[in-house]
Amino acid sequence: MKSLFFLPIHLLSSLLIIHFDNLFSPIIMILLFITISSVVILLLFLGHYFSFVDFVKRLKYSYRRRLEDHLKRFKVLETNYQRRLSDIKVFEEELKKKSNEIVKQEDMKTLFLSDIDNEIRTPLNSVMGLASLIETEVEQNDNEICKYACSIQESCERLLRLVNNFVDLTSLETEKIDLYNEDFDVNSSLRNVKEFYAFRAYSKNISFSFSFCSVPFVYGDQKVFFKALSLILDDIVHYFSDGKISFEAQLDLFKVKIKLNFLDNKMPQHWMDKVQGLLDKEVFHQEDTKKGMDVGILLAYRLLRLIQGELCVINTEDVQRIELSVPVAKGIAKEYPLKKQSKNPRFRKPSVLIVEDDPLSRFIMSRMLDENYKISLSCSGEEAVKVISEKKKEGVLFDLVLMDINLPDGWDGIQLMHHFRSLYGEYAMVPFIAQTSYANPDRRKIIMEAGFDDFIAKPLKREKLIGSIENQLSLYS
Repeated sequence: MKSLFFLPIHLLSSLLIIHFDNLFSPIIMILLFITISSVVILLLFLGHYFSFVDFVKRLKYSYRRRLEDHLKRFKVLETNYQRRLSDIKVFEEELKKKSNEIVKQEDMKTLFLSDIDNEIRTPLNSVMGLASLIETEVEQNDNEICKYACSIQESCERLLRLVNNFVDLTSLETEKIDLYNEDFDVNSSLRNVKEFYAFRAYSKNISFSFSFCSVPFVYGDQKVFFKALSLILDDIVHYFSDGKISFEAQLDLFKVKIKLNFLDNKMPQHWMDKVQGLLDKEVFHQEDTKKGMDVGILLAYRLLRLIQGELCVINTEDVQRIELSVPVAKGIAKEYPLKKQSKNPRFRKPSVLIVEDDPLSRFIMSRMLDENYKISLSCSGEEAVKVISEKKKEGVLFDLVLMDINLPDGWDGIQLMHHFRSLYGEYAMVPFIAQTSYANPDRRKIIMEAGFDDFIAKPLKREKLIGSIENQLSLYS
């Protein structure tokens, strides 16, 4: 670099020495101009070069300091991130513990309600069964005893409905209700409701009238729909009296709308206002019970919502009614005729084995069924095994087995059914009906998936019990 700097000077000095006498000649002047220009350009270049080098050094130093600052900040952020991450992990562990505690509490709540349900249903089954036997077997001229027996049954049914409502409401809150959606006849459900509430309505001077639609089949869970309709009518019959309730079922686009009109008398205004407020806020408060509001309406509303249905109240000076709607069955285009069950004559009484550990329940079931069936009784799983084994040796096969689920001697109803069907292949074509005090949906699902043909929750009613037996016998005949 220094040699380049002094090269023009050496060149200039040599030219001056050699051509001193011709200093002002044109050639010398041109060379001198070129030399001076080169020196100036070189000086400018060197100035820019050193300035650039200095700028690069300063830039490098600046970026190094910035990089160090960023590294310090990154380390601080990394430290904060690790601390936050550890806090999040601690929070997640606490949240997981709380979630497990909540799940355990929900399971304990469900188990507690299930046990309470069982403890209430077992004695209730005995009381209702005895009252039913007294009512059917007492002499007809003893009206006073019949009246007492009827009052006992009505009180037991009210208690049973209350227990069922709270169990169903708890199942809804925990989302443990299984739906069995299918096409069903809404008119048939309305007729069943009419028959179910006929006596209570008559005692309060209430008459029912029906107007059916031309498209009776709807889509949903028939038991859920019947339950919702029963809950509504239960509350209505409690508060309404001395009047007429008309049921109008009409097709409204893709839904069947059912109108319950109050005629000749009106529901109490405070009841209608409370129902409207309850449906608006969709929440049940304790103060509602203090003013006479049952959980039944709220439960009916939520049950209808499960099957895509609706519930509303029309309350004006001229009209008072409650409207329900459920979706029309898919692809329906015409009215489906009601199926009539064929009644084949029987030449002998069907044989039924009752496996039940509670003596009073065993006695009540045998008295309910001995008129129509040939009854055999077993009080435990071991005794049931002996009875079926002895009957098998005699070449006798039971037509139906009515099985309790909770048995005392190490057996349960599910194990006993599997034992019979695996040991004796003929019993694969014999219907097994489970009867138990545990009526929650989860228990029903487990029992039905285990292979039982039907499920009946205690307390047992004679009509329902015989209906289930006849249905299974007709299916297996």
